[in-house]
Amino acid sequence: MKKLFVFALAGLLLTGFNQASAQTAPSLLAQIQALQLQISNLQNQLRNSGNNNHSNIVHLSFCPLGQGEDTATTSDDVPCPWGNNRPNNNISQNSTATSTSYMLTVTKSGNGSGLVWSNPAGINCGNDCNESYSSGTGVWLYSNANGGSQFGGWAGCDSFSSSGDCRVVMNYNRTVNARFDFANTPPSIDYVSGPTVLGLNALGTWTVVASDPDGDLASMDMVWGDNTSSTAAIFGSSTSQTFTHSYNTIGLKTIYIYVRDQHGGSDSASTTVSVISPRIKTLPYGPASLIDSVKTNFDEALQAIRTQILQIQAQLNKNQNKVTLAGDVSVVSAETPADATIILGNTRSALGHFTVMSANDAMVLKKMQVLISPLNNPNNPNGDAADEIPRIYLYDGDTVIGFPDGYAVMASGSDAGVASITNLNWVLPKNASKTLIVKGDVDRIGFDGMYADSGASVYTHIMSRGFEACSMLGTLACDTVITPASSVQRLVYKSKPVLSMIPYGGPLQAGLKDPVFKFKISADPAGTIEWGKVQFYVSMTGATMYGVNYQNASIDNITDGINDIPMMAIFSDSSIQGNGHQPITGGNSGYVTFLPAIPERITAGSFKDYLLKLSFGDLVTSPGAFASVSLNRSETNVSNASSYNQIEGVYNGIPSLIWSDSSASSHTTSTPDWANGLYVKAFGDTNVIHN
Repeated sequence: MKKLFVFALAGLLLTGFNQASAQTAPSLLAQIQALQLQISNLQNQLRNSGNNNHSNIVHLSFCPLGQGEDTATTSDDVPCPWGNNRPNNNISQNSTATSTSYMLTVTKSGNGSGLVWSNPAGINCGNDCNESYSSGTGVWLYSNANGGSQFGGWAGCDSFSSSGDCRVVMNYNRTVNARFDFANTPPSIDYVSGPTVLGLNALGTWTVVASDPDGDLASMDMVWGDNTSSTAAIFGSSTSQTFTHSYNTIGLKTIYIYVRDQHGGSDSASTTVSVISPRIKTLPYGPASLIDSVKTNFDEALQAIRTQILQIQAQLNKNQNKVTLAGDVSVVSAETPADATIILGNTRSALGHFTVMSANDAMVLKKMQVLISPLNNPNNPNGDAADEIPRIYLYDGDTVIGFPDGYAVMASGSDAGVASITNLNWVLPKNASKTLIVKGDVDRIGFDGMYADSGASVYTHIMSRGFEACSMLGTLACDTVITPASSVQRLVYKSKPVLSMIPYGGPLQAGLKDPVFKFKISADPAGTIEWGKVQFYVSMTGATMYGVNYQNASIDNITDGINDIPMMAIFSDSSIQGNGHQPITGGNSGYVTFLPAIPERITAGSFKDYLLKLSFGDLVTSPGAFASVSLNRSETNVSNASSYNQIEGVYNGIPSLIWSDSSASSHTTSTPDWANGLYVKAFGDTNVIHN
């Protein structure tokens, strides 16, 4: 609870009253004024001490996550479609044949709305809230609240990721409930003023300024500290209410103020008033003999105020830690290479996570500069990413810090790409660390030079310049020197694919087109995707995979019922870039690559299942023949914003996956909206089949 001390004293205040009755009225008044200054100084120290129980605090507002927000983080405070499990380059699949399936049903509750989807794909609830999965399948469920709603929690899960995603294992029919609640921003008490000394039975006036960002109907209660209270209704974004009250007993009274909105959101504050006996209502400026007649009156006021000073001093002593060294603030990236990811246009997405630590002293971070750049260089302002990220926001966990409406990224000039942060006032505890999350409004994808570019690269840097963090106790100098810190890379697209393995098992057989591997490619709800190349890693034991051709190798589109998708080219080679038709013999491994004659199209929010068929011979019976197959991922550098042929490099380029976010207005294989598979997420394990 915030305590708001309002010192509107006019000379009848404060401690240190000299008990000698021979003093004159001006002498008394001088003492009182000196004590007023004492309380003012104490109050300032208490405010700087950072204890929210006895000082005004900054009210933080919450920024709802946008629809389709990509919020992948190292701390996983916000869910992303793949949780915390970062894939390796090679994804594989365990296959044990099973004929039993169970139904997963997702229900939704609460007074809000949102979307639930799954991996493996199948649930897109929305509308599709039921899906059958093979026995033993582990299914992850993810949530995304619609605008005006917030996710309230799961029921029916077996376990959870650290970001709160739900996992169930399909060993029987399962039902999972996702609750979406109305996203309410609570009201706030912004200012309280009123008397600090009041005569017995005299009428005092208090003014309270409160606001509700949602404009909800709210009530304000004043609890006067004498078993009585007053209530008023408030409306809209801000209102000022005036209350009057009198007391029939003397002493220090604590007044509590409460504001509650119609959805249960609330805020509170408190202040105090010293009630004294009003024997003489004006200060005596006559002979010293008059002092005796008002001495008791002053004693009552001073005793109440002495109590108040002792309370402030006790809290101040509790708050202050002895500081012997100047505070030193450091900022480092909290991300690893596995956190590099794709972010989508028209979302608010996490751009970087930074660990901020204050050594030796509790500090307040006041200023800094954040650079949004296509380059991994924190010292080179570059405005080329400003059309991708025109505005950024700072978060401590789920809470916006600093300016709730965010900070504009400069589009041009010497500070192009820089967002200047001032008046942040973010408290950093002594010898402790916090995680600063930088999020950004990603602009929609456009090809007219005014909006975000498909495939654009984004890095987020905390710059060394423009930084200021000062002691919370005001005891030592500010820290203005830091080493810059940088996020890992983000790539901007309109939509994105997700690859996953489907559990599949079957005996390895000699002959043509033996089914060996099932996989799924899903399109994000943000938009349609196409894929034009996929590659597999194959390892053989006790058997030979024949060199592939159009007769002995194929991919079937299970979802659309299309056997043997027409291919522009098929290769098998010991090299990732190879374009040969080599066999893979026992004890060896290689790569099998397929390029469809017409790119496979997957509409927004849907998926397609595929079945890989290869041909084998020379199977040994003892100890057995084995074929291990997995989706291959080999990209280490970005290649995008080009045509299909430019990405592929005439069939023998490095990418193991070629795909498009279909963002060009007249999308074809020649439009510059194709990319390799860098940062495309994939799930699964190696599928091993044997005879």
